[in-house]
Amino acid sequence: MFRAVRLSSLPLLTLAAALLAGCGPESNSRYGDSYWDPWDTKDTFDPVEAPSYSVEFVDTDDSDGEEIYEARITLDATETYERVDYGFSWGFIRGTKERETLDPLGASSDLLLVYEQNPDDPAEDNRLVATTPGQYSIVFEGESEGPLGKVTFRFDDLSFTLPGCPTTFDYYADYVDDTLEVCAECHRTGDPAGQLELPINDLEDRRQNFINHVNNRIESTEDDLTLPEWAVNPSHLGSSTISESSEEYQNLATFVAMLEEVKAGLDDGVDLTSGNNTNGNEAPAEFCFAKPSGFAFTQE
Repeated sequence: MFRAVRLSSLPLLTLAAALLAGCGPESNSRYGDSYWDPWDTKDTFDPVEAPSYSVEFVDTDDSDGEEIYEARITLDATETYERVDYGFSWGFIRGTKERETLDPLGASSDLLLVYEQNPDDPAEDNRLVATTPGQYSIVFEGESEGPLGKVTFRFDDLSFTLPGCPTTFDYYADYVDDTLEVCAECHRTGDPAGQLELPINDLEDRRQNFINHVNNRIESTEDDLTLPEWAVNPSHLGSSTISESSEEYQNLATFVAMLEEVKAGLDDGVDLTSGNNTNGNEAPAEFCFAKPSGFAFTQE
């Protein structure tokens, strides 16, 4: 998806149009005696070519019956860069969480225009590699000089899905933490923190506290509202920050259901906190990312 954002141009242009309208046709030296409207005669900004990309899915597990995939991503922003006048940046989105660097995908530098495998020497492979299952979008942003000032453009639909089962830790980071970071504005101190403490700027502590909170709610014998319903209950002061029909609520509800399913499979006396002490538990099968239609892969 291409988005062009015109910066700091409207006020100046509106002022210019007002001055010209006040002075009349004889003041227009650009077109002699013919009055002109700047909006009708302004230059146009030609479309920017999107980076090209392709994804090879590879089954890296040679055991029979099990499939573990990774995505090897080729990117080429050479033509896009021809329109860059000020600078550019790469990043990616997994789930709803945007990362402002390609480091997690193994990039040696975020300043390259091309990430590819050398066709003459396959061992020279500079492609990006995604190993965490989920929904991905590669992001490219740049700044160019437009007819009315600086233009920022962004491509964020270089998308693919890597099938597989995420861990509870990864799902939280990708789909839940942005929402709970907003909740942390209230839940970092005072009575809200007494119910569920969500520290500011600390994803790991927010995640651990939330998982522990869900664990305690599952084990509780009290007949009260539990997550995720409590988040949107009118008696909850933060209910105005999230609606039951929102994507944020659906992701929260999915994560709670995932934890409940994991909890049901743990031995007696083992809580979710103990079960998530390294990288988290693997999500149950119903929460895994399915193969997209027409999915094809190569064998390692």
